[in-house]
Amino acid sequence: MERCPEEGTYAEASSRQFLASSDRSDPGLACHACDESCGQCSGPSSSQCTACGEAFPYADAVPFESGACLAGCPAGKFALLGPSDEGVPRANATCLRCDATCEACDGGGPTGCTACRAGTVLYEGEGRLHGSCVDDCGFGFFNKAEAVAGEEGSGEGGSGEGGGSECEACDAACASCDGAGPDSCTSCSGAVLFEGKCASSCPVGTFQTSLDVCEGCRAECATCGGPGAADCLSCPATGTPFWHDGRCL
Repeated sequence: MERCPEEGTYAEASSRQFLASSDRSDPGLACHACDESCGQCSGPSSSQCTACGEAFPYADAVPFESGACLAGCPAGKFALLGPSDEGVPRANATCLRCDATCEACDGGGPTGCTACRAGTVLYEGEGRLHGSCVDDCGFGFFNKAEAVAGEEGSGEGGSGEGGGSECEACDAACASCDGAGPDSCTSCSGAVLFEGKCASSCPVGTFQTSLDVCEGCRAECATCGGPGAADCLSCPATGTPFWHDGRCL
């Protein structure tokens, strides 16, 4: 054999010193198989890969940190693929470290996160913060983990499954919220808040506060304009049926 094949083999001299690829045609060399994880190598170990093959296409950083080729990127790293790969791994795809703010990621920088470290939540809203880990979800979003914990605590059947540390947009009916759906609103835009829902007006037996929240009238009032004993607008047919100076008697 005039030279060792570059793919899958390395050249070894009788002195057992591994030689560079430029010496692979030396007639005194023996050819040996690389570790199965390597496409090309300088020796028999999985830490001596010089290029990766199809079965283990991910290089653990370039230049190799340890010469290792992997079947997939380890936790805390993401695969950097060429623009023509369309998500299909290729030989020598690179595993790069996630941003320090991410627990897991699918891209570089602070907006490439797919999971966050304890104490922060994943912002998935539109705009420049999409994919970043933030301390608070902000107006118009809610923390899914907190919402699930609240349902479990109230006995409303929350299982905790699927409620990771992520920010999710409030229902379109809400300006702000503490959970999913139109009955989890905490404030409204151009409407009033009544029992977690946004409505066009407060129902009978309630009054609208300065914060556009509907609160219940006093027990002796049928309708009212405020919380006081003299804020009754009408009285019930029984019990306290007589109205006088804003009071039901």
